[in-house]
Amino acid sequence: MKYLALIYIISLSAMATAPEDLESWRIFTKHKNGYKLESSHYIYKLNSPLFSDYTQKLRTIHVPTGEKIKVYKKELIFPVGTIISKTFYYTPQNIGKKQGIDGPWGINKYLIETRILKKDERGWTPYVYQWDMTKKSANYWPYGRKKELTYKGSDFTYFIPDKNQCMSCHISFKDFEKTITPLGPKSILNFNFKDQLERFKNLGLIDSNTKLPSESFPVWDNPHSGDIESRAKAYLHSNCAHCHSPQGPAANTGLYLEYKRKNSRKRGFCKSPVAPGIGSGGRPFAIYPGKPEQSILTYRLKSRKLAIMMPEIGRDLVHKEGLSLVEKWIESLEGDCL
Repeated sequence: MKYLALIYIISLSAMATAPEDLESWRIFTKHKNGYKLESSHYIYKLNSPLFSDYTQKLRTIHVPTGEKIKVYKKELIFPVGTIISKTFYYTPQNIGKKQGIDGPWGINKYLIETRILKKDERGWTPYVYQWDMTKKSANYWPYGRKKELTYKGSDFTYFIPDKNQCMSCHISFKDFEKTITPLGPKSILNFNFKDQLERFKNLGLIDSNTKLPSESFPVWDNPHSGDIESRAKAYLHSNCAHCHSPQGPAANTGLYLEYKRKNSRKRGFCKSPVAPGIGSGGRPFAIYPGKPEQSILTYRLKSRKLAIMMPEIGRDLVHKEGLSLVEKWIESLEGDCL
């Protein structure tokens, strides 16, 4: 078996030639009036996914026959040949549309895009496919595109990323090299232990002798899965820590939002911004315990202005439910910064 290191190097100049249409990947094949999922690709879900303008997402994974996913320090190591896909879609009525497509994503869904990560000998390579709902097909489109949509009465711009923007979230820095890695599926803690990882073992995707951790991220919007602090931390991990970690593009800010990081100045508690400016909103600290209205974190989560909003890409709309969770968590914190 051939495995690469935990983080995988990729060169944009050496990206493989992309199939022109999504169907060539044989993830989905046409079936009656829609599509069906090929038998060697499996659906998976994450406990705390990244927010993307209220899109729903169908995630799939394919592991080559005879290969296995390995587990190393609570991270998943995928073999060469692994294909991970994510299809973004809406219920048509929510965005003022009527026509949809049936498929593994459900009945009559309005598809926007499908993103693919494929691992080869060089590492992970991203591919982006845009859906044409009149033709009911998706074609390779690495240049990015804006789509003007309305979600439940709110106008917004949906951004389909170009191949370079894929790096903005998936990039990591290790040993002074820029590398790319899957986000949600990289961390084993973002999978539900019984429903996902045990199923992977039963399917033969993970070796049957592999010891799996029994802990996992709580489901961010399910109070029965964890207390408000653990759910808020899981939400921030999925939506912010791909940049705000020691290996992320925002490492120089000194603000780190990984799930396991302790409550401290590095997590943002009583932490002043490195470079105060429009992004701080005049608020003194990233997280001001007990005062969400004085915390920079909530200011940036609720903004739609490009110079202020966080995350910087991947959304236009404010995630009201996620923002509310973070505000309630900060409000519950004790202590003072002065």
